[in-house]
Amino acid sequence: QLEDTVIVAVTDHYAYGYKDVEEMMALSGVEHLYLYSVPNTENNIGGSSFDTVARLGAKVSRSCDPILVNEPAAVFNRRSTNEMVKVCVESTTGRSKYKGSYFGGIPAFAPVLFTANQYLPEDDALIRRLYVLSFSYSQRKSEYQKKQFEDTFHINTPSISPLKDLRFLGQFAASEMVGEPSLLLDEWKVTADKIISAFYSELGVEVPQWLTTWAESESLEDLDDTQREDIRNFFVQEFNNANRNTIKIDEYGNRTTTTLDVEEASESMDFEDVNWSIVNNRKLTWAIPHTSRNGTKYICLTQGLRKAIGMKLDFCDDLKSISELIGWEYKNVKFKGGKQMKVIKVRFDEFMDFLYPNIELEANN
Repeated sequence: QLEDTVIVAVTDHYAYGYKDVEEMMALSGVEHLYLYSVPNTENNIGGSSFDTVARLGAKVSRSCDPILVNEPAAVFNRRSTNEMVKVCVESTTGRSKYKGSYFGGIPAFAPVLFTANQYLPEDDALIRRLYVLSFSYSQRKSEYQKKQFEDTFHINTPSISPLKDLRFLGQFAASEMVGEPSLLLDEWKVTADKIISAFYSELGVEVPQWLTTWAESESLEDLDDTQREDIRNFFVQEFNNANRNTIKIDEYGNRTTTTLDVEEASESMDFEDVNWSIVNNRKLTWAIPHTSRNGTKYICLTQGLRKAIGMKLDFCDDLKSISELIGWEYKNVKFKGGKQMKVIKVRFDEFMDFLYPNIELEANN
């Protein structure tokens, strides 16, 4: 019933995401199950067995033992289950439902480990509730190492696996928390370190150094970088799509049927001139051009941008959050007729620098 008990592990190969022994013998998803019981079809399942609120509720309410969910894209791509996972992390009730005339809650006691190949949900509200472990390409194991691991630990026949001995650590942890319930109120990493230390103290053996090492969780800053890049790609695609419908008029005035005229254009025309013409000709409904008295060009991005991004990306933040994420100004702007509107206002040259960034080289290099 601890908070933050839902954990996601993203690995190149979920069962073999352990580091070299001299660094740290980190347990992968399946091995965690041996702390409580033996992996079976009830606690080691695929994402398709966890991708509705009914299936999810049935699994997390059955016991306090952990569940391993492999390839959970279907869980996180469905809004109902995605939201329910968030609730399960922070509450002991996953959902409520009627049973005949009785209306009651479905408990959420089981911690869940999600394992996936190259998949991570982009919902930052969800990421805040998960402990994300990412294994890089360099940690991928060879086929020989995988086969050696399978043979040594009998991964395909868990009933005879030497990993069953991990149940003694699981039983000790349960005994410690029953004897000292206040452990449940501590930060979960602190509790884990205390139990590991007490376990080895009982054995009269020093705690191995690798067992006191915590893998670093993927940060929200990493997610911010991903979202900024997704938004940049969205802008580039929208301008490119608008530009495909553009017929440029050369210096001789030659043109055919066109949806947009760009005066004095040439093959080498600057991106900024083309894209300003797209904005100035109102080809993007969420982009309004503005030129100041001194000739500085601005682009005002309206509330329609949020909806347009939401149709293409798994991104649900408001316009102010988008401006803060990218570092642009969010302010009131007065339009003709005296109407005011909250928009993102940015100099057009800064906007173009965001769309088409150049690498800055150090002067001394």
